[in-house]
Amino acid sequence: MVGIDITEEYCGVASKLAKHMGLQDLVKYRVGDARDLPFPDESFDLAWTQHASMNIAQKPDLYEGIFWVLKAGGRFAVHGVVQGATGPILFPVPWARTAATSYLQTSEAMRETIENAGLALMLWNDVTESALEFLDAMISRSRNGEQPPLGLDLLLGPEFPEMVGNFRQNLHEGLSGVVQAVFHRIS
Repeated sequence: MVGIDITEEYCGVASKLAKHMGLQDLVKYRVGDARDLPFPDESFDLAWTQHASMNIAQKPDLYEGIFWVLKAGGRFAVHGVVQGATGPILFPVPWARTAATSYLQTSEAMRETIENAGLALMLWNDVTESALEFLDAMISRSRNGEQPPLGLDLLLGPEFPEMVGNFRQNLHEGLSGVVQAVFHRIS
């Protein structure tokens, strides 16, 4: 498995965590731009993004690049945040402190952009309710003083509780949602 991130420090931390878990021979991390993947065409059987597309303005470049690195029949899994129908989201959130660095699409626009890149839909689920349950549990543990030793709070700093609270409120009010989907490359 190869993971990429545009931030060198994130790749370094991911590599250290993989080593700590004994996975260094199974997982490699590379600094790279998801809009211009540093791999030959048809390199992978599977590509996966998790909470990444909301930081990328050039969505067609992202999904077309994924199309090209997938082998014929390869699958693309996505788990991501989408724009809701009821208005703009509240900031800060875990992926952006302001609207200037948040690039959410509606679920319909995300699906269309991925399909326009040449990938065919296999499965599409709105998982907003389970995301709310996850955030509620996280907030509850935090209120009880139960913090994991390694968590996003270490990366995101003192604004993390506000970010999680806003994310939860955005989901609860329909300002955003969370989807998971699987596509495949036909040719």
